[in-house]
This record gives sequence, C-alpha cells and structure tokens, in this order.
Amino acid sequence: MKNLYTILFLCFSLGAMCQTTFYTESFESTTGYSFPNGSAVGSSNQDFFGRTDSAGAPPQEIFTYSGFDGTFFIAGEDINGALTGSLGQVYIDNIDISGKLNLQFTAAFASGTDIDIDGVADSISVAVKIDNGAWTVIGRFRADSSTFTSSSGPFNGQFAEDTNGDGYGDGVRLTGNFTDFTWPIIGSGDSLDIRISMDLQSGDEEAAFDNVRISGLTSTGISEVAFDKNAINLFPNPAAGIINIETLVQGSIIQLISFEGKLLKEITSTKSQVQLNLSDFENGVYFIKAGGTTRKFILSR
Repeated sequence: MKNLYTILFLCFSLGAMCQTTFYTESFESTTGYSFPNGSAVGSSNQDFFGRTDSAGAPPQEIFTYSGFDGTFFIAGEDINGALTGSLGQVYIDNIDISGKLNLQFTAAFASGTDIDIDGVADSISVAVKIDNGAWTVIGRFRADSSTFTSSSGPFNGQFAEDTNGDGYGDGVRLTGNFTDFTWPIIGSGDSLDIRISMDLQSGDEEAAFDNVRISGLTSTGISEVAFDKNAINLFPNPAAGIINIETLVQGSIIQLISFEGKLLKEITSTKSQVQLNLSDFENGVYFIKAGGTTRKFILSR
C-alpha cells in the first residue's frame, strides 16, 4: 500500500491552510484493504474479481487496460460466476481524517467500450462513512442508455457516470484507459471508511479501479496568531449567516478573507463589536483579520 501523508499541492497565501493529499492506495501490496465478499477466479470463462495486473491477469480477462498506477489494480467480470453473488466489494477502513476539512475522494476507473453493460443490473459505486455514521454513496457509474445496442434487455451499453442518481449514466463514459473522478465527502470527524462496489452479472461486462486518494484542508498551526492585547473574538463559530466580531479597537480595518487567501470584503469598525453578514458567501472556511489578529471560522448553513 502506498500511504502518502505530506504531499502539499496548494498552500494558501495566508500561510494558514494547505490542501493535502494525505492518503493513497494503489493496490501495489495485498494489505491495507479487504474483500468482504471474497476475491476469486471462477471455473467458467470470463468470471473473476480481485487484484490483478495487465500482464498476469486471470485468463478469463479479455479486455486490456491502460493508464493504471504502478502494476496492480482491482478488476472484475461476471462476478457472480466467481463469487456467491454478483457484488464484488473492496473496503478501506480507518483512514485518519482528524483535523481535516473539505474532504475529497479521487480514484481512477476504467471499463471497455464494447462490453455489454446492462441498464438495471450493472453498476459501480463509491460509498463513504465517517466515524459511526451511515454509509453515503458519493459516486456511481451506470449504463449510458444512449450507447445501448438493443431496445430490450440485455441492453449491452457502456458505463458512464450517473451524475443525477436516476439509475442511468449521463456523464463521462468509462473506457479502457483509467480516468480520474473526484467527488466531495461531506462532513468531518476522526475516521473515514470507503466501500467501492462493482455489480457485474454477465460475461463480457468488465470494470476496474485504481489509485484511491483522499485530500483535504489541513491547518499548518499558524492560522490564528494574536499580536497585541486587543485580540479579536468571533462568535458563533461555525456561523450560519452572521458572524460577530468583538474586542475591536475603534477604527480597525476588518478583512474577510477566503481560505485561498482572496480578500472578499473590507470594512472599518466604528465600535468594539461588529456584525458581518455572510449571506452572499458559500459554505466553507474563512478568515477574519483585524487589529493585528487573524481568526479562522467556518460558514455552515
């Protein structure tokens, strides 16, 4: 397993928050993940689910993949011919997300362009769970009805991202070349579990995934520094629409700054406490800078 905890690809100009890819799994080893329903190669032709590579794949695999990370990836075809059911799953458990905000899931997915994906039966999905919460599906691929070669089942189409949850692929189509897809993970906590599922019920229906990455915002520890005794206080935090700023010196310049470091709003205080209306801004992490102090807060409606 390739765990990567310190790759920083975006640091904000305030020096306060950095976007970090802090976890990576590309299935180069056999540890760090599990197959709750098992992995196997079936006795019939074109039946398998598990960790494989392009050169030494199960003999049933008939599609050649490209663009995967390293040597190994997860792939399957006609899974119910290899396992007791048609659902193949990979679990990745207990990823440490403490202190992380604005979480994102990224992974590379692939599937052939002429492999008979059916509208009802076949799917690929990604679900996540934070701490002891419920499983939430954040991404899914289903058959693209515009690619069906038959008007009645089996429809024999192609996988595409299901962007609206209607059970049919309507977004970017999968090909034999691994392509990255990114979806947000709503919420924060201490531990993240991931469940990637493939439901493939017939021969010539293949899919694969690789290079799972989790990224988020990480505090560098210098976001809130007071330079004088007149340090400001913010409340409530998180804020739902109004943020109160108190312990101000009259005439202080108050700056609202995005987590990217962009100045969004600037006012001058006329008293020791000021209310700032945030109704024009999206949920996220922001900073208030005033009187020699920078304070971080979260806007969450």
